[in-house]
Amino acid sequence: MQNRARREGPVRSRAWLCGLLMLAASGGVAGDDAGGAEPAQSQAPGVISLPQADPAPLPHPGGAVELDPIVVTATKRIRDLRELPPSVDVRSGTQLDHLGAIDLRSVVDTIPGVDLSEVFGDYSRISIRGMQTDNTAVTPAATGFFIDDVPLTDPFTLHARPDLPPFDLESVEILKGPQGTLFGGSALAGALRFRLRDAQPGLSEGAAFTQRAIPVDGAPHEIHGAAMNIPLGDSAALRFAGVQRQLGGRIDDLRNGIADTDDRRSLMGRALLRFDAGGDWSLGLKSFRQELAAADLSLAETTNGELTRERALRAAPYLTRTAFTTADATRRFAWGEVVAVMSQVRKSADHTGRFGERVLAIEDLGQPVDVPFREDIQGRIYELRLVSADDVGATWQWLMGLYAYDYDDVAAQSIIAYDPLLSTPLSLLDFDSDLVAQERALFVEISRSLGQRWRVTLGLRGYRARTAGETVSTGPIILATGSPENRNVADLRESGINPKLALAFAPIPQLEIHAQVARGFRFGGVQIVGSSPLTPDVSPSYRADEVWAYELGWRSEWFNGRLTADGALYYNDWTDPQLQSTTGGVVPLNTIDNVSHAVSQGAELTIAWRPETQGLGARMAASYVDARLTEDYVGPNDSLAAAGSRLPGSARHTLAATLDYTLRRGGQDMGLSLSHTRFGPGRNDLLGTLPILDYDSTDVRLFFAPRGGGAWPRASIGVANIADKRALTGATVVDAENITSTYNPTRTADLRLDWRW
Repeated sequence: MQNRARREGPVRSRAWLCGLLMLAASGGVAGDDAGGAEPAQSQAPGVISLPQADPAPLPHPGGAVELDPIVVTATKRIRDLRELPPSVDVRSGTQLDHLGAIDLRSVVDTIPGVDLSEVFGDYSRISIRGMQTDNTAVTPAATGFFIDDVPLTDPFTLHARPDLPPFDLESVEILKGPQGTLFGGSALAGALRFRLRDAQPGLSEGAAFTQRAIPVDGAPHEIHGAAMNIPLGDSAALRFAGVQRQLGGRIDDLRNGIADTDDRRSLMGRALLRFDAGGDWSLGLKSFRQELAAADLSLAETTNGELTRERALRAAPYLTRTAFTTADATRRFAWGEVVAVMSQVRKSADHTGRFGERVLAIEDLGQPVDVPFREDIQGRIYELRLVSADDVGATWQWLMGLYAYDYDDVAAQSIIAYDPLLSTPLSLLDFDSDLVAQERALFVEISRSLGQRWRVTLGLRGYRARTAGETVSTGPIILATGSPENRNVADLRESGINPKLALAFAPIPQLEIHAQVARGFRFGGVQIVGSSPLTPDVSPSYRADEVWAYELGWRSEWFNGRLTADGALYYNDWTDPQLQSTTGGVVPLNTIDNVSHAVSQGAELTIAWRPETQGLGARMAASYVDARLTEDYVGPNDSLAAAGSRLPGSARHTLAATLDYTLRRGGQDMGLSLSHTRFGPGRNDLLGTLPILDYDSTDVRLFFAPRGGGAWPRASIGVANIADKRALTGATVVDAENITSTYNPTRTADLRLDWRW
C-alpha cells in the first residue's frame, strides 16, 4: 500500500472536514518507492512529514511496523533523525516531488513553527519559532539558508538569495533554534539546508517532470525539469540537473491597464562530479547556477484580497543571479575521516523601485521617482573537519574542525526624480557601499553514551568575526547640507564562544527525552545610511545580536511503532535583535537598528498514526509561538514599540492535519490525500500596524502510478486552497492611503507528470 504526498497550501474547509481531519490526526505511511531507493520518513516534533506515494511498510509477524532510518547530515555527521533533538525535521526529495513542490513556500508551508512572508516576488523572509523583527529586504536574514555546505545567508541584506526548485534533491533539512556551534553567524534562528542529490558512481539513471498549474486570478505556471546520472567507469560519475520555471503573474496594474504584471521566470542548472578511489578517497566538484527575473514586483495595494494596484507609475523589474562552485575531498581511516570543503560564491541583485506619490513630499506629478539598486557579492568558504567513525553503538562520537569565511558586498543605490516639465532624470541622492565580513572559527562537538539510557553532547565554537567598510552619500541633497559628500566608515570586531550542551535520557525503550541549551549570533554591520545632517540620530553601525536557546523535548514510539508522539517546549532569549527602521524628515531612509531585548517561547507537537489497515495514514502537528519585546523600543523617527509588542511575520499558532489512503491493484497504485492547515494570526511589523495570516487551508491530491517503472509516468492532479481563502502574508504601511501588500497563493489546480528510468 502507499501514501500520497500533497501540497499543504492555503485554504479554508467546512467544519465537518476540519473535525474529521482533527479526529484522524496523525500517522502516514512511508517506505521505499517503486525504485526502492528512497528511505521511509519518520516524524520530527512540531512538523508534518508529508505522506508520499511509496509502498507502505509491511508489518512484522509481531505487528510492528518496520521503518527505515532517516539520514540527516546537517549536523556534519550522518545521523538517524530520531537520535537527534526533536527540533530537526527532514523532507525527502521524493516527498517534495510527489507534493508537486515548485518553490520555497511549497516546502515551509507544511511546517508549523516555520513561517514564510514575502517581501516582494522571490524575496521572502523565513521565521523559525517567531524569531523575526521585520518584513523588508533591508536587514539580514535570521534564518540560515544552505545548499549542502554553502551558506547563502547574506550578513548585510536580503536582496540576493536563490529560490531553489525542489527537484532531484536528496532532502531538505530544517533545524530549529540557533545553530551557532556548527554554522556560526549564518544561522541565528535556525537553518534550512538543501541537500543536492550527488553523482553516484556505477549508477545510470534519469528523471524528468513537467507540471502545469492554473491559479485563480493569475496566469498559468509552467515548470519543467530533467536530471541524469552518468557513470564514468566503476569509480566516477557525472550528474546534471536543470529546471525552468515560468510563473505567471497575478497582480493587475489598474493604472496602466496591465493584467498579471508580475510574471516571473527562473532557470537553474547544476553539474556534479564524484570520484571514489578505492574506498579510501572521495573527491567531488559541484557547480550551481540560478537566475531569477521578474517583470514587476509582486505587490498589491489592498487589504481586502483583491490582487490589484493603481499608484505605481511604471513596472519595477528585478533580476538576481546566484552561482557557486564547491570542491570537496574526503580521506577515510579506521578511526574516522578527514573532510575538506572549499566554496566560491557569486551573487548579484538588480532592481528598481518606482513611486509616484508622497515621495519627497511631492504629490503625484505623473512622473515616477526611481530607486534603482545594484548589489554584487563574492564569498569564499573553507572548512576542514575530522569526524569519528560512524560505528553503531559507539560510546564516543566526535567531530572537530576549522572554518574560514570571507564575504565582499559592493552595492549602489540612488533616488532619481524626473523634472515634471522636461521629464529629465535628476539623481537627488546616491549611496555607494563597499562592505566586508569575515569569520574565523574552531569548533568541536563530542557525544558520549552513558550506559543504555543516557547520552550527553557538548559542543563549542570559538570565533572571531569582523564586519567593516564604508558608505559614501552624494548628490544635490547632500550638497544642500553644505558638504560635497557624506562618508560613513565603521570596523566592528567581535569574538566569543558558542556553546551547546544536550542530554538525552531513555527511561523506557519507547521514549527518549532531550534537553538542550545553545547559543547563536548574527553579524553586526556598517550602516548603509550613516549619520549626516539628514540623519543626525543614525548610528554609523549596528551591533551583532545573540540568542540563548533552551529546549526540552521528547520522541516516542508506541504500539510497535504504529503511533509516534513527539514534542518540544522551548524558550529563546534574544539580545539586541536587528530591526529595519525608517528615518523621519523630507527624505525617509531605511536604516538598521538594534532593539533592546526580545523572547520567543512556545510548544510543538506531532502525532503520527499508522493503523493496521495497509495504505491508510493520518497525522497531526501543532505549534504555539509567543514572540515579543520585553522592553520599550523607540526608533529614529520617535515611533514607539512598547514592551509586550509581538514580533512580526509569524503565526501565533498553527495546526495541520493530513489523511491519506493508497490502493494497490495489479501493477498500479492509486491514492488520495486530504490536508487541512490552520494559520493563526500574526502582525506585519513591530508596531502591529496590520494583522496578517489568520486563515485556513484545505488541499486535495490524487495520483496514479505504475509500479516497477516503465515508460508510463507517475501522474498526479491536485487542488490547493480549495475555498480560495485569501489573507495578507506581508504588508508595508507608509500611511492609511499608501500600503503595499502580499497574499498567500489563490486556489490553484495543477497537473504533474514524473518519469524515472
